[in-house]
Amino acid sequence: MPAGGRLLVPVSCTVPADARAGELTLTASFDFGDGAPQQDAFALHVIPPPAALALASAVELYDPKGLTAPLLDALGVRYTRLAGGAPGPGCGILVIGREALADPAATLDLARVAGGLRVLVFEQGHETLLNRFGLRGNVLGVRNLFARTPSHPVLAGLPAGSLRDWRGAATLTPPHLATEAFETRDPRWSWCGFESTRVWRAGNRGNVASVLIEKPARGDWLPLLDCAFDLQYSPLLEHRAGDGVIVFCQLDVSGRTQADPAATAICRNLFAHLDRWAPARRRTVAYAGGAEGAALLRTLGVASAPAGEPAATLLVLGHGGPPAPAGLLRAVEDGLNVLALGLDAAELAALLPELKTRPATQASELADSLALPEFAGVSNADLHWRTLLPFTALDGIEPGRGNAALAVVARGKGRIVLCQAAPWMFDYAARPYLRTTYRRNAFLVARLLANLGAGAEAGMAARFARREPQYKLTLATGWRGEPDRTQVGREQGWWKSAFADAAWAPIQVPGQFDVLRKDLDGYDGAFWYRHRFTIPAGMDLADTTLWIGAVDDESWVWLNDEFLGEVSKATNPKDYWQAPRSYQLRPGLLRKDGENVLVIRANDLFRNGGLASTPELRQRFPWLDGPCLQEPVADDNPYRYYRW
Repeated sequence: MPAGGRLLVPVSCTVPADARAGELTLTASFDFGDGAPQQDAFALHVIPPPAALALASAVELYDPKGLTAPLLDALGVRYTRLAGGAPGPGCGILVIGREALADPAATLDLARVAGGLRVLVFEQGHETLLNRFGLRGNVLGVRNLFARTPSHPVLAGLPAGSLRDWRGAATLTPPHLATEAFETRDPRWSWCGFESTRVWRAGNRGNVASVLIEKPARGDWLPLLDCAFDLQYSPLLEHRAGDGVIVFCQLDVSGRTQADPAATAICRNLFAHLDRWAPARRRTVAYAGGAEGAALLRTLGVASAPAGEPAATLLVLGHGGPPAPAGLLRAVEDGLNVLALGLDAAELAALLPELKTRPATQASELADSLALPEFAGVSNADLHWRTLLPFTALDGIEPGRGNAALAVVARGKGRIVLCQAAPWMFDYAARPYLRTTYRRNAFLVARLLANLGAGAEAGMAARFARREPQYKLTLATGWRGEPDRTQVGREQGWWKSAFADAAWAPIQVPGQFDVLRKDLDGYDGAFWYRHRFTIPAGMDLADTTLWIGAVDDESWVWLNDEFLGEVSKATNPKDYWQAPRSYQLRPGLLRKDGENVLVIRANDLFRNGGLASTPELRQRFPWLDGPCLQEPVADDNPYRYYRW
């Protein structure tokens, strides 16, 4: 081969049919004639062909786009197509195909989930998960996953290393972002109502999951796999609802350009698991402690009775409650489970006199092992705090049973789980950098409760039966604009609905008017925007907000002849040029039938001026009532891109 040349030599090999699951290594030696041969190696992950499926449950498939039926055919799953808007009475497993719920009008009656119906939901788009189900998430090209619940039957038979770099390319998202031919800015997208920049997408080859779900805390959500920033995302979640289960599989398994054996094995295991699904025993919860703990249980969807409820089989103890009742340890030996949250040294001594404790202040407490069933779905990322937290640390915990902040104490037939960091200890309102820590800690408590037998309600089955709400109307096109060089606009009524604006030139929104209009180059002064629009028939106008975003520099806003507000150097001297404009609209201001007129007077004081975002009519975002905690802020998205 000549110097500087490049030669591709295909190499093929046959893996023996009886090869066991594991890793094989293909090695090569290269001699360049300089007496220093070089070595290289390539790992091959061997996954035996999955055993044939023989399901006892009747399977129905809802797959309007036809993207998941080929996968079921390849697995040998026998199914019937869903007839109507609800599974038939004999259906045991309902499969919802990839992007089957992309139509906002699509509805499915899944009331039978509470009675034991099992539902397997394959890949849905980010907007569907967010708007229909209230599930926050992110759109990424993840090529490496971590087994969060490795003992789960869905992950059986998968060798180490098989959860990364799958064959072929995923097709759920475009391989590249749609950008301008000549890019003048970083790519932008909307995350939970916030427009932010993001990094470019460099293809989908090797993707294992493209659209991820942030681990929810309200309800019983068991992540089988997790990934990405802070391990706060999962592409495979098992949601227990009543006596049934809903599995959200966001793994890129449907429509891949090449099938991957690990993806095939997981899908096969999913059907085998759901076929054998039997609901675990749920316990009656009682609570004793301060008001913070009672509020937390309500937030997590866990119903509880006061301490002393004779039917209770799971007792939650919160800081600030009465002393542990007499005979508690005997009840634990007989089968009672206990979850203690944020107890101090005196409270722990009353609960477990032999327990050794010490005061501590630290940023995290990682565990050497989280293999116990009481820790199912928990990761060390859930035990990391973004602050120096004062707490009562546990001493002398046996290896494998926890650490100084989280431990399991076995007593006879029951268990006592001690969780020394509780969500109310992270005041994210006063210290916003603790927002992520609060969410991760709340998820930790939710998992501990579920693992100990508590039921939790998130209302997910009902969301399948509701049309996806139209929560916003984007006012993107049809704008007209006119400079007001002589400041006559107010006097001539440019803000009035009846004003004749047909002679005004169209103007692009968002944009800077003195850049878009060459005749305004170098112009600093007033510029008026007018927009006429109608309300779609299906949009509910209750609790509507007009969101405009930033206006460079000052702004005055009217809607249907009513003045909404001013943001100027006089009203907002520190941030008038970048403060988001948002107005809660009084009932009746918008015209349900007929034309509405929005008018914005912008005043540019320096350099360029105009609207920085696309105005929208917004209603309450559906994800604010979903299973993820906190009202999001822009900084909650760890994948916002900042150019340094």
